[in-house]
Amino acid sequence: MSNAKSIACYKVAASYKVSYRIAKGKKPHSMGETLVLPAAIDMIETMLGESYADQLKIIPLADNTVGRRISDISEDLCDQLIEKVKLSYLPALQVDKIVLLLLPMFLSMHT
Repeated sequence: MSNAKSIACYKVAASYKVSYRIAKGKKPHSMGETLVLPAAIDMIETMLGESYADQLKIIPLADNTVGRRISDISEDLCDQLIEKVKLSYLPALQVDKIVLLLLPMFLSMHT
């Protein structure tokens, strides 16, 4: 894999990881762009230098990007859950897809 491709993969992976933490903490999507990224840049700049901190600036953390990442993660988790239920050997676990689609919303309200 070329260096440019690996950097692109790393920045997307970093964006997903931060988006996951924002969702898990139930924080506003804008937090990635307004708090997390500037704080990370400050820390890296202080500890390692400006050239390393500049590399963080390419991580996409705009609020709409974070929102899309959270939706992607949620959709993927639903798909994984549906597949596990479909593969289940227990007939009692065979549930309508609509129930599985509503399950994440139900769980988020009760956690």
